[in-house]
Amino acid sequence: KVEILLEAPEIREEKVFIPLRFAIESMGANIRWDASTHTAAIEAFLSPSDAKEQISSIADKTILALKNKDFRTLSEMSSQEQGILFVPYSYVDKKRQIIISHENISEGFDNTKTYLWGTEDGTGDPISTTFESYYKRFVYSHDFANAPKVGFNMTLGSGNSLNNIRMIYPESIVVEYYFDGFDPKYEGMDWKSLRLVFEKEADRWVLVAIIHNQW
Repeated sequence: KVEILLEAPEIREEKVFIPLRFAIESMGANIRWDASTHTAAIEAFLSPSDAKEQISSIADKTILALKNKDFRTLSEMSSQEQGILFVPYSYVDKKRQIIISHENISEGFDNTKTYLWGTEDGTGDPISTTFESYYKRFVYSHDFANAPKVGFNMTLGSGNSLNNIRMIYPESIVVEYYFDGFDPKYEGMDWKSLRLVFEKEADRWVLVAIIHNQW
């Protein structure tokens, strides 16, 4: 398929830049600009309603496994090929973030190894801790199984970290569990969300990433 670029590309520091909208839409996805936060969100190939129809029961089982710390079930839901990637703040970087294999997920908190999960948003300090400590802060940090808003292939929480899920997992279904705030005095600035990323593996949808985000 040939796509015609209607705007001239730019060359900066020996790199070619093309409009983001053209790049995303030429791959079959959509881009949505949020003027209030000055962020661009890349939307999925499947519509929210189609995604919900395909993944709803699987997502329910997964979020309950996270709530109940049922690591055996979580292992069963995970990708045998990829394991689960853990992302503390929205932006996905497979080279720097931790992947726990399908086999090792079932160990749960018995895995006492200290990992470098990424860096703190804002300060850049290393997030170096055990799986249990990371889980309590960056996985099930609130009761996401009872979140008031759940989005299927749609972005609910937008912070200051780039949302690049669609670039890393272009054919995934993303389920986002979202709290729009807890303390009225912060006027919604203290929101939290948890995104579960599912991909097709053989003939079934499996969990490949758990992405935490907050303001």
